[in-house]
Amino acid sequence: MTGIKHAVGAIGALALLAACGGGSDFADSSATTIQKEATKDMQTLEAVHMEGSVSQQDNEIGLDLSLTTEGDCTGTVSRGDSGSAQVVTLNDNSWFKPDEEFWKAQAGDAADQIISTVGDKWVQLPEGDQSFASFCDLNGLLDQIGGDQSDSESKKGATEEVDGTEAIKLTRDAQQGGGTITVWVATDDPHHILKVEQAGGDSPGSFKFSEFDQDASIDAPADNEVITVEELQKQTQQ
Repeated sequence: MTGIKHAVGAIGALALLAACGGGSDFADSSATTIQKEATKDMQTLEAVHMEGSVSQQDNEIGLDLSLTTEGDCTGTVSRGDSGSAQVVTLNDNSWFKPDEEFWKAQAGDAADQIISTVGDKWVQLPEGDQSFASFCDLNGLLDQIGGDQSDSESKKGATEEVDGTEAIKLTRDAQQGGGTITVWVATDDPHHILKVEQAGGDSPGSFKFSEFDQDASIDAPADNEVITVEELQKQTQQ
């Protein structure tokens, strides 16, 4: 389990870096005004989709994830050439379904036995396990977006398109790890953050946000498709 916790922590490190500050009138506003409006509109969200990757210690961590302010999420987390895992967190319970590359990278000599035992099932973590908390916590992400920022920190850049939507760029120095952070804020109301990118520093990477307040449709795996961590440990120790 150490490997998935490390992967989750790396994802959360960039996801929580997102610190953001109609139409052409909004783009003409000051960086401070743009930042405040983006913060306000992001903090009203109850669900969002995040997709992107971050590099840490020569590892690239990727995610494609829908998450809610209830702390629920569903999607995929990957770790470079070390495989990927589907994940679901719902009502304080978490499940993950790794591919064979993941098990081989994380489980060492026990990988083949684990793969044989798990098959195509989901592995259920103990209730309350926080392995996925760092990237399923939309409230934590939104709190970080609304953190105190000085009026002079962000610099306004050009207006660009992000996946067909007009956005204004704000760039600032990263408070931790070095490098710079750039966010793209939608010029149309609501002024959502569409993209956040860290260049340079300890954790360069980029994430896009979409599907604002759309139904995440998070469902728990069926009981007959699940094996618990405890059951897996018992069967692989025999």
